[in-house]
Amino acid sequence: GVTEWSNWLWRHGANIWQNLESRIIPSNHYLADVLGLAVVGSSFPQDATAQNWLRFARNEFPRALLAQTRRDGGLNEASLRYHAFVTEMALLCRLALGKPFPKAAEERLQAMCQILADFRDADGDVFAFGDDDSGRVLALDFNSPLGRGDILLKLAAAQLNREFTPAPSAVCPESGWWVRRNKDFVVALEYGGAGLRGLGGHAHNDDLSI
Repeated sequence: GVTEWSNWLWRHGANIWQNLESRIIPSNHYLADVLGLAVVGSSFPQDATAQNWLRFARNEFPRALLAQTRRDGGLNEASLRYHAFVTEMALLCRLALGKPFPKAAEERLQAMCQILADFRDADGDVFAFGDDDSGRVLALDFNSPLGRGDILLKLAAAQLNREFTPAPSAVCPESGWWVRRNKDFVVALEYGGAGLRGLGGHAHNDDLSI
């Protein structure tokens, strides 16, 4: 019943807390951990341990988001599809926390959402630069005629109170992503290196992919 389900949810929060995936250069795994703590913590407002998880998530997610993205908004892991995955995490974490991130993280999230708009492909997702392991939090696009990018942009508009529309031309100089649009035609180029500060990541050998 409900009590058994809530017990398992709390135990899952405890398991995340005891096994945080923070390394020298954390990945999207760590952001997923902190998102989980935000959701579980907000589900138990009367539980002191869960509230500690929530306080940690409130402080840590914005910091970790800034650490794992570049100043132009692109994800360090150097994959546009992973970028969409992490942007979904950030939007949902902001929703779970119930208030905006601090100013620097809020601005970074807006830059991340603009990348989704600028690099949106014809199917409503983002261009396939780097890995695509089908990472989702809610997988809403699996049961919708809309693509993942389109759905995330709707979520972003509701969360951030602004519409994100594609620019005719855009470049992310640190991430190495460039795009130009002309009516129904779009060309995008990747030149950003291997990702994770040169240690390798989800970009692999996609440099100069078009």
